[in-house]
Amino acid sequence: MFSVTVRARFNASHSVQIGAAPPETPHGHDWLVEVEVAAPELDRHGLVIDFHRLERLLDACLVDFRGALLNELPAFAEAEPTAERIAATLHRRLDEKLARPRARLTRTTVWETDACGATYSTP
Repeated sequence: MFSVTVRARFNASHSVQIGAAPPETPHGHDWLVEVEVAAPELDRHGLVIDFHRLERLLDACLVDFRGALLNELPAFAEAEPTAERIAATLHRRLDEKLARPRARLTRTTVWETDACGATYSTP
């Protein structure tokens, strides 16, 4: 199995309420998103997917996240914008855009800080 990984950054704020605790004050992060696309074989050019194409697709998924209060986005109208849910949301968005029969999106990791991240993956 071959895989490629690209990363993108975006600035956004969120507020999370955990259990009965009061909601956090909205606060911002310089989020880092890392995605992995894998394929059992390389294409005729020797690629899983072109890095630049994957970067463009990921950037398109981040358009409404950049500079946003994530709690106000439709994607999080019914659920807290935790790092885990952000990773799952971005994974689903990118998976729809990718639409390649040979290569598939296997992992999306969202980092709130250099030391704290959450991953959504598909088997």
